[in-house]
Amino acid sequence: PTASNKWCAQDVPPHPPTWRHPFIFTPPNVSYPTCLSTAPNGDVFVGIDENGSLDAKPNRGRVVRCTDTDGDGQADKFVTFATMDSPRGIWFDNDVLYVQHPPYVSAFIDENGDGVSDRSEVLVQGLGFDLKFRGADHTINGLRMAIDGFLYIACGDYGGTNAVGKDGARIQLHGGGVVRVRPDGSGLEILSQGQRNIYDVAVSPELDLFTRDNTNDGDGWDVRLSHVVMGGNYGYPRLFKKFGDEIIQPLADYGGGSPCGALFLDEPGFPVGFGRGLYTVEWGRGGIMRHPLIANGASFKAGQEKFVELNRPTDFDVDGSGRLYISSWQGATFNYNGPNAGYLLRVTPPGWTLKSFPDLKTASNADLLKHIASPSAFARLYAQREILRRGDTGKLASGLERIATSDAPIPQRVAAIFTSKQLLGEKSHPALLRLATTNAVREFALRALADDGRLAKVISAEPFIGALSDTNARVRLQVATALGRLDKTEAAAALLLLTADSDAVVAHVAVHALAQLRAVNACLDAFDSAGSAKLVAGAGRALQLMHEPRGVDGLLVRLGKTSDAETRRIIVKTLARLANREDDWNGQWWGTRPDTTGPYFKPVKWSESERIENALRAELTKADVATLPALATTLQINRVDLPELIPTVLKLADSDSQFRPVAVEMFSSRTTLPDEAVPLLRRIAVAPAEDSALRVKSIRALSKSGQPAALDAAVAALSQAGKASAALSS
Repeated sequence: PTASNKWCAQDVPPHPPTWRHPFIFTPPNVSYPTCLSTAPNGDVFVGIDENGSLDAKPNRGRVVRCTDTDGDGQADKFVTFATMDSPRGIWFDNDVLYVQHPPYVSAFIDENGDGVSDRSEVLVQGLGFDLKFRGADHTINGLRMAIDGFLYIACGDYGGTNAVGKDGARIQLHGGGVVRVRPDGSGLEILSQGQRNIYDVAVSPELDLFTRDNTNDGDGWDVRLSHVVMGGNYGYPRLFKKFGDEIIQPLADYGGGSPCGALFLDEPGFPVGFGRGLYTVEWGRGGIMRHPLIANGASFKAGQEKFVELNRPTDFDVDGSGRLYISSWQGATFNYNGPNAGYLLRVTPPGWTLKSFPDLKTASNADLLKHIASPSAFARLYAQREILRRGDTGKLASGLERIATSDAPIPQRVAAIFTSKQLLGEKSHPALLRLATTNAVREFALRALADDGRLAKVISAEPFIGALSDTNARVRLQVATALGRLDKTEAAAALLLLTADSDAVVAHVAVHALAQLRAVNACLDAFDSAGSAKLVAGAGRALQLMHEPRGVDGLLVRLGKTSDAETRRIIVKTLARLANREDDWNGQWWGTRPDTTGPYFKPVKWSESERIENALRAELTKADVATLPALATTLQINRVDLPELIPTVLKLADSDSQFRPVAVEMFSSRTTLPDEAVPLLRRIAVAPAEDSALRVKSIRALSKSGQPAALDAAVAALSQAGKASAALSS
């Protein structure tokens, strides 16, 4: 906005500079755009929220349908399609607009074709909070429809206390993650967790998911790019600081920023390197980022380069004619800042000419199959939706199988596989089983077989067990995922092998799948076999996710009879994690800077805590000089608060300088500082030879205590530090 509060265009040259970038939607027709979605007929839907991210006034949200009626490339008709509070993600299909507006995901339906919604249906309720709680900045965002027939939802760390789908399916998500649901409101499920403030999720034609998160470190506002897999835990805020081996690490950490939208582009007509790939929207750094990806086992390695530079972008999408659209909050703030804020930018590649997207409603079945085999992901998705509306016909089903078994590129074959699964349901399984023997598409056939949990009872575990040792890590990932989600308890022993997989992502998902199966016996059996230490460690990691008395029984029995040092270490580590559990969530948000101590946000005792603590106390009592430091560290990081631990830690810290950081961390994380710890912390705080960061942490631990002796020690340490600084400066 200018001084007169009238909107004016700014120079925002894209990269490369020969691309065209006209402004097409500007205030007052479009302002404060939070999200956007394109339609097959060329219309663009824009979600508008004048509250920004922090205001919480009702009746400031709407979705505007923008139409170019005269074909000159500029929108000239702007109609409010529907109104709602806090639109944060939208997708349009066949006169239905799907909208995330926390705490709901709803379908707004245009029944008479006049371009305006006539009624709405709630598909999911209970995700995030409404404006009675706070602004919508940590809530559900970024709706993406994928070729597997699910709407993928990026959830900020407001989470969902008791989210319910239209079919009655319930989930609870404490914190951020990715959730998915079918367009009819069925099949609501959690895909990933342990993320913070993801604003969107990009889905590739091969059903790889990517998020750009802010933040996962608890201190700064770092940006983390992640490859998101079903069953993945990304660590925020409980695990990422001290338990990095238990989470899926991000692909990259880009330092400070503020991520928003994300898009996986797969469209023809773009220069080499630009038409297929991952793009993310960086509000804080002012641009659209392109991420070259290199396959790395079950996951990827990612690069980053700026594609378009502009102020405060919020979302990014493509239409069926190869035009890119970028929304911007230029001139907006975190709160309402007058009517003239934001715009939409359209970007087209060099040499681009308009080729209107066909009307699929009038297309023949043969033409729809051609679109399923199109190089355009946009065409494949909307052709699929039209095929599903027409229902099961022999020609469509056989045509899809021909594409799936052809030598067409993988994205087209994937589209055919998942269209067939949605079209035919259980009747697609014979063809999928045949495809599961084909190397090129085995992973997708296995995923399609397992993707509908309602059919779990009619799906055998055999094709998955048969692929356990596949040389392709992506296939093994689908095996681990499927055996857990299909509740194949009979395959638990086989699944356990994948916890020792050479691919860290496969091993992670296998551990969580075993916990999902409650496979206590299979995990305990690993401690009795002559298997590798890595397999025993995987069993321990799975058991520590299962707070079951029979698991504790088995661990205690094996602790009493095994003499192998490594096996004992794993058992003790597992028991230390099981000494507490996460408290039942009361629905309260943990704020922008939650406690990252871990491994639980609010640890509480459970029925087996006393037995576990007694066993750990016995281990502490008989530990020798060689094993005591590692045992004390294990108890400390797992917050097993044994009275005997304090004198042990103090003694070790006095005699071993390498152990002092463990001691300081232990006392820093306690709500009450023991009197006997004050002298140690004071000595560390005032010792010039100690690491400066450790000294600072000791001073903080003393100062937050509130005890007179601790406060006096903190003042003395600060005074000494001040004198040393003055001496150095002079």
